[in-house]
Amino acid sequence: MRALLRTLGAGFLLAFRVRPRAALRVRPASHFWFVLLLAVTLSIARDRYLQTGEVDFYLDGLQSDAFGALLVLAAATLIGSWSGQRVMTWSIAVLASAAGLWISLALVGVRLGLQELDRWDDQAQWLLLVASCLWWLLSLLRIVDFCLPDWRWWKRASAAVAAGVLTTAPFFLMNPSAYWYPRYDPDTMAYSDAAPARVVRGSAETLMYRQPQMIADAVSALRPGVPGQTDAYLLAFGADANEDVFRNEVSYAQTLFAERFGMEGRTLTLLNHPDTTEQLPLANLSNLKLALAGIAAKMDPDEDLLVLFLTTHGSADHELYVDLQPLALDGIRPGDLREALDAAGIHWRVIVVSACYSGGFLDDLASPMSLVMTAARRDRPSFGCGDDTELTYFGRALLVEALNQTRSFTAAFELARESVHERELADDFEASEPQLQVGALIGHKLDAWARSLAPAAPVAFVPEVARSTCRREDQACAASVHSGR
Repeated sequence: MRALLRTLGAGFLLAFRVRPRAALRVRPASHFWFVLLLAVTLSIARDRYLQTGEVDFYLDGLQSDAFGALLVLAAATLIGSWSGQRVMTWSIAVLASAAGLWISLALVGVRLGLQELDRWDDQAQWLLLVASCLWWLLSLLRIVDFCLPDWRWWKRASAAVAAGVLTTAPFFLMNPSAYWYPRYDPDTMAYSDAAPARVVRGSAETLMYRQPQMIADAVSALRPGVPGQTDAYLLAFGADANEDVFRNEVSYAQTLFAERFGMEGRTLTLLNHPDTTEQLPLANLSNLKLALAGIAAKMDPDEDLLVLFLTTHGSADHELYVDLQPLALDGIRPGDLREALDAAGIHWRVIVVSACYSGGFLDDLASPMSLVMTAARRDRPSFGCGDDTELTYFGRALLVEALNQTRSFTAAFELARESVHERELADDFEASEPQLQVGALIGHKLDAWARSLAPAAPVAFVPEVARSTCRREDQACAASVHSGR
């Protein structure tokens, strides 16, 4: 125990650029694992403190700690081999781990202090990240100089820089895992650290009472279809008032289809958001039925085309989440959506369901005259919701990227699916596997309609609501400085 305390003491001195006694230069390999155990304990305590509300413990964080320790050991091996003093490999690894432990502890203290002072924001986060990287590099310079004093200075400096890059760069290319995560409630489809639900201002009764008139006004503003040609109409539906990402998607969809797909004057948006209740009808099942019926009256249902874009959260039992507090709004199930479409009598349909588990809508919505695409398969979540994003993965991939490259829905889906897969792979998420179902008759209809469209330039994405400050801990360098994490 006394020897371990001496190792930790040497690490403390090296972390603060003080040269320890020469007797501390050689440290036993076993101390590396003791220091790693202390680093894991610190990580568990830190991650728990940074979470509020109900949480669940996972061993995922061990992957980052173990990977970081492996990088430190690899860097020490590189330095020992390069210097020709392999006997110093374990000593370098032990002292680097011990110094990193103290640096990490100090950084946690700084962060907690900034949070107590309400000064923790994006700027403070990046300043601390830069400071942690520089501190780690300076400590490595001192460690190499201490362990290999007879090595030429420029070699010591080069070795320290190489070790710094090796132990930090991988954490800029991955999302370090944590030990504690907010508890997920499947009933509310929300995490325990979710922001309080947004509440609409004014009288809820008055708001509900004026919905039929708002739908009628929106429908009356639509241009009628032109006999003898295929006209397309968009109905965009953003159902969760608590996240601006859905507002951004329906707003951009309306702009995209109006400007690039010839639907100017033929778009209608239903949206749940506290800031738009005076301008836009609510996104609920009743208004969806009224809007579909109104659009059907403006179009030739046998000739014209409907694009229905729905974006919100989805549950594992295949129900779309519809929420605007304090209103008690019903979720939408696949059968509800199919019934509303059939009742409106609109035959030619392109339906996009952007939600978790949305593949559960495919079977109910399938028909020879329908193209249906979903953001995920029936048993998988999709990604990209939250306050720190402006679009979901699927929404960005389909609307902003794919449909600005092609006006073929099938080609756009393939581009979007590949883009989503790449993002999920980079973020180490389970693949959502977006789904596509193309009816036997709809393909030729869509091809002919796309050929009739006038040339149009891509449409730039400008968020209706910019993302808020990212609350996720950025651990690129800070995560690498104790035992390499």
